Parts: sequence; C-alpha cells; structure tokens
Amino acid sequence: LLLDPYQIDIEQYVLTETLFEVLIVAALALLLLRPPVVRAAGAGVLLAAAASTRYVGLAVIVVALGYALVARLGLWRTLALLLGAVVPLLVMAGLVTGTTRAHPGFFLYGRVAGFAGCHGLHLHGPEARLCLRHPQRFAGLGFFKLNDTVHIGRGRQAERAALDFSLHVIAARPLAYAATVGSDLGRYFDLTGPQQEEPNARRWLFVTRIAQAQPVGYVARRHGNPPRWVPGGNRFRIAAAPASWLADYQRWVYVYGPLLGALLVAGGLGAVAGKGPAARYAGLLSATALALLLAPILVTVFHVRYAIPAVPFAGCGGTAGAVLLWRRFRRRADA
Repeated sequence: LLLDPYQIDIEQYVLTETLFEVLIVAALALLLLRPPVVRAAGAGVLLAAAASTRYVGLAVIVVALGYALVARLGLWRTLALLLGAVVPLLVMAGLVTGTTRAHPGFFLYGRVAGFAGCHGLHLHGPEARLCLRHPQRFAGLGFFKLNDTVHIGRGRQAERAALDFSLHVIAARPLAYAATVGSDLGRYFDLTGPQQEEPNARRWLFVTRIAQAQPVGYVARRHGNPPRWVPGGNRFRIAAAPASWLADYQRWVYVYGPLLGALLVAGGLGAVAGKGPAARYAGLLSATALALLLAPILVTVFHVRYAIPAVPFAGCGGTAGAVLLWRRFRRRADA
C-alpha cells in the first residue's frame, strides 16, 4: 500500500505528508516495543512534532494514550507519554501566539456553513453577522471558497467570532453536524475515484507535460526551469517514458474506497478477536488510520488529500487484523 501512486507523487511537493507519516511511524514503533519510561517520553515528543506538522496529529496523541491504557503500559510510561506530547506543544503554542495564520475558527465556520441558519439561536455582536440566509447553498464549500462569497473578516477578533459562532451552531444542531461529518467520512470508502471525487485531486497526478500541472504564471513562463541562482543546473525536463508509465499506473492503481474500509474493519475485528502483541499492533495502527481520516473532517470539509497519511497505517493494521482473524478461523475449524 505504500506504493499507492498518490503516496509517491505527493512526496515530490513541499508538503507535510511525508514528514508527518515518518514522525508517527517512529512514535508508534517506540510504543509497540513496550517501551521504558524514556522511550515512552520520546514517543510523546515525536507525536508532538507530528501534531505541530499537521494539526490532525493531535488525534493520534489521543489514540496513543488510549493504547497506553488498553495495553497497560503502567502509570509512569503513560505519564511520560502524556508529558512528552503536551509539554512541547504548550511551549510551541506560546512561541507562535499571534504569528500563525491557520486559525481553527475560520475552518470550523466553513464546516458548519451548510446548516448555519440562525433560526432558534440567541446570538449577539459579531457572531450575529455570520448567520447565513440560505445555508444549504454553502454546504461542502469550506472556508476558502466560502470567504469569496461571505464577508467573514480577518484578524484574531474575526477568527474568535467565527469559532464561537460555529460552536454555538454545533451545540444547537448536533445531529446536523454529525450527519455532515458522517457524510464526508463515507466519501473515503465509496467507489468514486479520486479524480471524480474532487477536482483538486488533479494536483496529485503524475504529469507528462508541464501544462498538465497547471503551473502558476512564473513557472509556466520559464517552462519549469528554475531561476539561474539555483545550483545544480538551470534546465528542467520530464523524463517521458517513466512519467507516462506512472501516469497510466496511477489511473488504475490506488487505494480504492471499499478496500480502505475493509482494511479498517479487518484491523478492528482482528484487534478484538486476537490476543497478545499482534492484536495490540492491529488495534493501534487501525485506530491511528481512522483518527487520521476523521480528525480533518471534524474541522473542515472533505479533501482526497486527507486520506493519504492514513493509507500505510490502515494497510499494516488491516493486514495484521486479517491474519489474526484467519488464525482464529483455522483454530475453530481444527477444533
């Protein structure tokens, strides 16, 4: 499953997925070794680094703490894991206060926009201005597209108002929120291919020509060639033969939605039905994959890209779970 072309293609971009996955793999490897206190703290630090790389890493910290309790790692190991994860995040939060541009209030507002009518809500001040007359028109748009049509404002005050408004809407309409999140969660597992699921998925395709990558004007004018001051040569070219093979391969080979769902089910059932380290392995990796799928759509709208970091964990956890189920079936058949 690590050979999923989307997994490979995204490595060539200056994006967070590759580093994010490496940090989580390293942290879970330490946890699965039934670590001493120092290793448990190291796993926590690695998870804190992952959470600072992509915010959905916070969900993996919760999964890791749950694993520590289920696997009975003990008080000191669990405490070391918790402090290793929380202390670096608190320090980083203090360092970046007022400098970060990624505020959760705006993204959450885009998440609830599809049911953000204000009938029955008691709002005042800046929050009242965020009500939408026809919220169904904004379902699934997300913050960036929504900001083009609705005046949300900028700055910390606007972000705070958007966050408070969104939390009020969720508290007043929990079923609508659950249905919206559940609908997006189901999109990970349907038969629709990435290109049909979302237009943005075109960004993660192997290309045979520069134009297919939809480059910005500067890159298009230079035909992909880097500036002269970049070391290592000033000519850029696409190797036609391997690029064409990869593009054809990616058209048909990827982690299909039903396969992803089957892997998660196999991992969960294997963790429940099995015993020993293998069951804990299947449970931890499958829970990590599910957390990586669920966490983004709790805060923002569905994107194909959100499934990419979950693939290796779902693959390994599902395979372990399937082996455990097969062994149990064989034992019962023998009996």
